[in-house]
Amino acid sequence: MHRSYFLFEKQTTEITPQLLGAEIVRVFTYRKNELVFHLKGKEDFYLKISIDVNYPYFILSGFHNIRQPKLELFGPLYGETIVKAEIKPHDKQLLLRSEHYNMFSIFYGSHPNILLLDQDLNLVESFKDDLPQVVPEKDSENVFDFRTIPKERLTKLLEAEPHQKLGYFLRRHCRAINKTMAREIIFRLNLKEDTPLSRLDGADALLNVFNQLSAEFSAQGCYLYYIEDRLQKIAPFHLRHLESTGQMVTKEFATVNEAWQRFAEEKPLSQKFDSLYKTCQQAIEKRLAYLRQSLQKLAAAQDITRFKQEAELKGNLLLTFKHRIKKGASKVVVDNVFSPQQEKIEIKLNPKLSVVENANRYFNKYKNVRERMEISKIKRQTLEKELKEIEALQEKLAGSTRLKKLEQLHRQIIERGLIQNPDAKKQKDKLYAHRFMRIILDPDWDVYVGKNDRNNEMLTFSFARKWDVWLHAQGVPGSHVIIRVPRRDLHPPAKIIEQAARIAAAYSKARHSSTVPVMYTEARYVRRLRKGAPGAVSVQNEKVIFVEPLKLNG
Repeated sequence: MHRSYFLFEKQTTEITPQLLGAEIVRVFTYRKNELVFHLKGKEDFYLKISIDVNYPYFILSGFHNIRQPKLELFGPLYGETIVKAEIKPHDKQLLLRSEHYNMFSIFYGSHPNILLLDQDLNLVESFKDDLPQVVPEKDSENVFDFRTIPKERLTKLLEAEPHQKLGYFLRRHCRAINKTMAREIIFRLNLKEDTPLSRLDGADALLNVFNQLSAEFSAQGCYLYYIEDRLQKIAPFHLRHLESTGQMVTKEFATVNEAWQRFAEEKPLSQKFDSLYKTCQQAIEKRLAYLRQSLQKLAAAQDITRFKQEAELKGNLLLTFKHRIKKGASKVVVDNVFSPQQEKIEIKLNPKLSVVENANRYFNKYKNVRERMEISKIKRQTLEKELKEIEALQEKLAGSTRLKKLEQLHRQIIERGLIQNPDAKKQKDKLYAHRFMRIILDPDWDVYVGKNDRNNEMLTFSFARKWDVWLHAQGVPGSHVIIRVPRRDLHPPAKIIEQAARIAAAYSKARHSSTVPVMYTEARYVRRLRKGAPGAVSVQNEKVIFVEPLKLNG
């Protein structure tokens, strides 16, 4: 309702007595889309006009704390006296007239603006360079003001379109009624938006609601509606359809000016909350979808033992029927002679290979079953732990009702890399755990892997704690690896150190070797090499373990 014509009209009616006879001292701007008129009556006061597309307003204020405005405008108005103030009927266009000039504030369209015109309506100056293209609204006999329409005319309109939906009828024919106001009328009728006009009990019920709203509109008062502490709407009369939900908190103000001033102060913060909430929600939902999809794919490929048995069966069947399979075939269907049912099995072939070579492909396909199962387990644990963490963030977001708490959550989401950091350049050296590759070896042990030389440097000398275990493939370039030790009195089990060492080997230049020596020690025994390249270190008190690289991405 903050862009409703009826709010504009009621505000104009309220402030016109104070505006008439006031002298224009100066006109200036200090923020985007807002023009301020310094006026002098019995005392100095200010008229603030905003032509912001999202939050237009014009309000009176008794004070102004901006000493040095950015720009002064409309110089010809200085010293002039306001002799007329009015809102264009059924249109959001405010007219202020002085002895020699007209000032139009246009709050709608693609180019809202404030124009200074002379008495002949020639343009003298404008607030914005882009001039609005105003198309005059054509009057129609089917368009009416709900406050003044006679019963006979309303009855005729209703009977002319008996199958028309009520919501559409109100927005189409009732001049200046918006969606919120249409919902209010429909609620007071105890009907639904898609109710056909034929179900109305004549025009009386509709006229009764029109009269209720007209009386409330004519009375003093204005209302702000909140969810928790977040401002949602402003209205020049009660919005019963919102009040009935039990979710809204209503605050009543004696005047539109007072309510609109509070709205102008609070709504940007409420809008910031809503925008930030949506950003966080989308980032969390996107990550959750990815994690759940990845776990589903992993589950589908998890039964490696069964796949190995199927592959070996196909290899044995190929050898059994090798003399019956034509050279260059891309597939073959054979009887499963190893099964009592003798079911048919289709086997895909590489036509460029012999039957024996194709059989060997199937024998070797799941050769390293134990390693594959280990890799699958690590991947599943890593995905499941992050899934729980993101679900916890989602729950935290659902309970966020204050901007400060939401901003803290937003920073956590940025730290995880789910949202790009808008201050990345300013905070380029700020350390986040999620800048490194993270691998969960079991619920108690997290492993972090550096991604490049600079990342290695950050991992070892900024992120790692003194008692964390540091690993690196011996004698070859590679990633620094850290086992995060929860408490200084704990030490990783031998199995965890071996798995982390295999990961360090896999992320080194020796990744293709069958066996790789990996050194490990506590992070406090790792030192930067003086004048060395980023990531170059010297190590003390290290131990060496020989492992086979664990190729998680292989």
